[in-house]
Amino acid sequence: MSSESPAKAAPADDHLTPARALVLEAYYALRQVQPGTTIGSGEIRRWIRRQKGSGELPSDSLIVLTLAEAGVPRRGTGRPRRDEAVDAAPAAPPFVPVRRNPPKPSRSR
Repeated sequence: MSSESPAKAAPADDHLTPARALVLEAYYALRQVQPGTTIGSGEIRRWIRRQKGSGELPSDSLIVLTLAEAGVPRRGTGRPRRDEAVDAAPAAPPFVPVRRNPPKPSRSR
């Protein structure tokens, strides 16, 4: 018997399905032309639609889960925080309606 340990086998289930492989393919194709922090599920879905044409698209939740498990930089989910807003217009003053002739109070009998 030799003292060498047997070679490690690949994990039985690495969760790589055809849909997840397509998501990763789209991510890395987009990553060649733009930073990872600008890539989200919308961009990945558009890339898949352009490349593969019609057909079933992976869900947003599958895209987010796949990117999170891969540990790649990506755009966060949800709306941007207020301090992250880009080119935000200054807030307008509140609109206060002014009546020229306010209604007269009704008289009760």
